[in-house]
Amino acid sequence: MKIDLSLDRSLAWGRGGSVRYLRALISAPPAPDNTTPTPRNLAIALDNSGSMQGPSLSTAKTAITRVLDLLGPDDIFSLAAFNSDVTILANALPLTGANRALILDSLRRLEATSQTNLSHGWLSAARCAASAMESFPAHHHHILVLSDGQANQGELNPDALGQHAAELRARGLTSSAIGIGEGYAQTQLKPIAEQGGGRLHDAQYTHEILEVVSAELTDLLFTAARDLELTLTTPPDVEAECLSNFPSRLTLGRLRAQLGLLPHTRQRDCIFLLKLPPGLPGESLPFSLRLSWTGHEGRKQTLDSPPLSLTFASSKDNRAQPRDIPTSLRVAETWQNSLIERAVDLNRRGEFEEISTLLRNELQGFRRYVDGLPGGEAFLENLTHLHQSAHRHWDERRRKELTLSAFHSRRGEKDTRVTARPGLGQQVRDL
Repeated sequence: MKIDLSLDRSLAWGRGGSVRYLRALISAPPAPDNTTPTPRNLAIALDNSGSMQGPSLSTAKTAITRVLDLLGPDDIFSLAAFNSDVTILANALPLTGANRALILDSLRRLEATSQTNLSHGWLSAARCAASAMESFPAHHHHILVLSDGQANQGELNPDALGQHAAELRARGLTSSAIGIGEGYAQTQLKPIAEQGGGRLHDAQYTHEILEVVSAELTDLLFTAARDLELTLTTPPDVEAECLSNFPSRLTLGRLRAQLGLLPHTRQRDCIFLLKLPPGLPGESLPFSLRLSWTGHEGRKQTLDSPPLSLTFASSKDNRAQPRDIPTSLRVAETWQNSLIERAVDLNRRGEFEEISTLLRNELQGFRRYVDGLPGGEAFLENLTHLHQSAHRHWDERRRKELTLSAFHSRRGEKDTRVTARPGLGQQVRDL
């Protein structure tokens, strides 16, 4: 594992009040030759409610069949089908030939019916996976939700679902979610993935169900690190927050960001915002980062970053300092994406005036930040156009694509669908 750290500026005004940004780029190495993949304890929650009738359920069942083909005898598999009720088709079973045949037979006979209790289905799958965690501590424990997300029973509050996902993640059980179909609802699925340490996928078309399920399983097959946590330790009186959309918490002066799992050769990109106190010119503020993760065969590992510091300076020197262009561009992009996600949530709730107020207030600081930054004007144009569109009800498909693009970009992830979508800037202009 490798940590690359950079600051957008290395000097801070001695009178205090400076805001600086720290970028931590985490890179996983290639898989060593002849590496045996970490065994998986995988639970799938499959939506078989009435709204999944037809190609959506049929293709989802095909995708699960392919998952079973790719899993080996050391893997543990659970499958919970949910509508108004939950049917456990497999409860933490080793994938022997006999168990595989039983699961496939139950899957073939599954039909779509009734309403959608997403929370019950997801948490039932979680209980199945959790029952095997003590017996198989070195396995990679993961839940995958396949649903159109149109929950109408059970727990519907996104914040409550996010809290449940965070609690499962803290126990070592991560969650990813795949939104299926043109009309899938993102409201409940996003917090499960965001707080669950997994990924959010979109399968608008039925063939994309196979694509994203395959990509998710590939990530599990070639995971270099799980339970990835980045801990930022700051000097007293420094306020810090994680601008990227990783779950984070502040405890005892340390800001801990949960980065989930990281496959081999992939990266995680994390931006921290730092609000600085006053200090005497020439004095330094030291910062340290520690990366911790669970590696192959369940081994806990840590890596400390090289030392990094900010130096207080006079007003003149502070104004004249150069900036790190790549880091500043990444900060601007992450800031933009954060605002896009918040604006989409407000638009979905019909709070148009709140969008306008949010963007009007943020654009003042954003405009100052990108002033003179090569390439920064593109981000400013995007937010300006978003502001001009704030009074309109945006198409839900465009809202979902915007959210997905911004979500992945803030984390440094790639869209796993084969068919490329327009870039985020074009999506904003199409509103």
